[in-house]
Amino acid sequence: MQGKNYENLANIAGKSNKYYLFEIIKKLLDLRNSTNIKNSDFANLDLYVKNPTFYSLAFSLSNFINFQILKILSLSLQFPSTNNLFNKVLESSLKLITSQERKEIFLKNLEKNKISVNFEDEEISISRIKANVFYKKNILDRDLQYTVFSQLFRKTRGYPLKNYLCKINNRLFKIRLIGEGATDFSGVYNEVISIISFELESKYLDLFIKTPNNKNEIGALRDKFMPNPRAMGKMKNDMYYFLGNLMLHSISSGNVLNLNLHPIFYKKLLNKEVDFSEIETLDKLSYKFINNLENIKTEEEFNNLHDDLYFVVHSSGDDSLVDLVENGQNKKVTFQNLPEYINLYKKFLLTEYDNQISIIHSGLFGLLSKLAQKNFMFLITPQDLEEFITGEPKLDLQLLREKTIYDSYEPNSKLIQDFWKVLESFTEEERSLYLKFVSGRSRLPDARSINFFHKIQKLNKRNPDDYMPVSTTCYFTISLPNYSSYEILRDKLRYAIHNCNSIDADFVPVEGAGEFDE
Repeated sequence: MQGKNYENLANIAGKSNKYYLFEIIKKLLDLRNSTNIKNSDFANLDLYVKNPTFYSLAFSLSNFINFQILKILSLSLQFPSTNNLFNKVLESSLKLITSQERKEIFLKNLEKNKISVNFEDEEISISRIKANVFYKKNILDRDLQYTVFSQLFRKTRGYPLKNYLCKINNRLFKIRLIGEGATDFSGVYNEVISIISFELESKYLDLFIKTPNNKNEIGALRDKFMPNPRAMGKMKNDMYYFLGNLMLHSISSGNVLNLNLHPIFYKKLLNKEVDFSEIETLDKLSYKFINNLENIKTEEEFNNLHDDLYFVVHSSGDDSLVDLVENGQNKKVTFQNLPEYINLYKKFLLTEYDNQISIIHSGLFGLLSKLAQKNFMFLITPQDLEEFITGEPKLDLQLLREKTIYDSYEPNSKLIQDFWKVLESFTEEERSLYLKFVSGRSRLPDARSINFFHKIQKLNKRNPDDYMPVSTTCYFTISLPNYSSYEILRDKLRYAIHNCNSIDADFVPVEGAGEFDE
C-alpha cells in the first residue's frame, strides 16, 4: 500500500475514535474472504462505514496486515518447536487467518519434505480370499494374520518411514491380489485401503471399539469409534504405530481412510485439551451419572441413592472393572470422599484412550517432528486433521461434477442429465457405494489431487436396456449403456452398486487361486 494511503488513513483515524478503526479492521480480517459482506455486519460502526474512503483504506490495511501475518507464520516455522517465543507468536497469528489459509501453509511446508515413491519397486501380496474365508468364521483375528490389515501390517514391517511422506497421488507400493487377476493401476490399492478401513471398525480386529454412545445407542455421535483401551502388548502397539504411518500417508498423498472416529480422538492426536463437557458426546450415561453425583447436597440423599458404590469403573474396552485407586474394589464411596471419586472418575473418562492415541500420534507425527523440528501441529485444527485423514464424509456431488469428463456422451445429453439426477436421489450410503463401485474408494480423493478425474463413457450395446453399468476402478471410470429412461438407469445403477461394490469385475482366476500366502 502506498505511503500516501497510509497518511490518509492516519488523518482519518486521527479525526475519529481510533477504537472504531481497530474494530473495523478486526471485522474485515474476520470477513475478508466472505462473498457477501453487508453494511449490517458493521451495525455498531455505521458512521464510519458510510465513509467510502475510510472503508476502502481500512479494507486495504486489513489485507496488508493479513499478508504480514502469513509472513510471520512462514518465518516461525523455521524455528525449533521448543522456541516458546515463536510458539506464542504462531498460536496468536493463527487466530487471525482463515482455516483455508492455515491448511495451505501446512501443506506447503509439508510438500517441501515429501519424496516421490517409485511404487513399481515394491509389490505387496495380499490375499482377499484368505480374509473372506476368515470373515465367515465371524470371530476375532487373534493371530493377527488373516485380515487384510494384519497381512499388510506384517508385510510392511521395516518399510522406510520416509516413504509414507510421499507426493500427492503416490501409492506406497503396488498390490498383487493372490489368486486374482486384477492389475493394480490404483483401483486395487484403493480397494485395499477401503477394506482395511472397514476391518479397523469391525469385529475381526479389536484395535477400535464403538464409543459408549454408539454401543448403547444413546446421545450424540452414535456412529463413532475410539481406540480400544484394552488393546495392549507389543504387537498391538506396533499396529497402532503402523496406523499412524498410514494416517501420515493419507495426509501426504490424499489417499484417505474411511474411518468414523470421534472428534475427541483428533483433539488428543494434536495434544489439545478436552473439556469434560465434550464427554457427553462420547459417553452420555457416564456424563449424566457424574452430573447427578455433583448435584447431591446431603449425606442422606447420597446414601439413599448410592449405598453400594466403590472406587472402580467399567472399561469401555471389555467392560472389566478398573480401580480408580489402589484396591479400589474394596474402597467404598461415601458422602465425605465423593468429591475424590468424582474427580478420579472424570480423569478416567478424559484419559482412558490416551495410551493408544499416543502411539498413533508417534506413528503420525514422529517423522514430522524430526524434519528440522517444524511446528506443523500448530497449523491445523482437529477438524483439519480429520479432513486430511478421512476426507469428506459425504460425497460432494458438485466437486464430482467438476472433476467429471465424458467420452462419447455430451454433458447436456439426456443420459448424463438422468445420471446426475439419479445420484442426487441416492442416499448418502448409496452415494458412498457408488464411489466404491467406480473407484474402489469409499470417499472422494483429496481435492488437491491433480489426477483426480471421474470419467463417464458410453458402453455401446445394441439393446442397452439389457446391460448393466461397468466400472473400471483403476481409472475411476463408469461405462453406461444409453438407457432409454431415467427409471431403467436408476434401477440398473442401484443394483450394480449394491451387488458389485468391490473389484469383482476385475477378477480373473489365475494359477494359485485360493492359496494362503503366509
